[in-house]
Amino acid sequence: MPQVSSPAPSWVSEYGTHTAVLGGRTYRIVAYPQGSPLAGKYGCYRGGKYTGLTRDLAAAKTWCSDLARQSRDSSSLP
Repeated sequence: MPQVSSPAPSWVSEYGTHTAVLGGRTYRIVAYPQGSPLAGKYGCYRGGKYTGLTRDLAAAKTWCSDLARQSRDSSSLP
């Protein structure tokens, strides 16, 4: 069966936080501030729970999209 590609996620940026609803769950990307040990990195959260750390915003968006896809694919198994 051919895979149907999902539309590109629509990320909303507000106050330095990027948010999208993917697969019915809220994903949030937070840029860690200067002076933090994690400065320059991005934290990814799904439903308020930490899921990982990435090096840049593009990687964080890819990470969240992949998590949503994995969650969707595993929930559609018989």
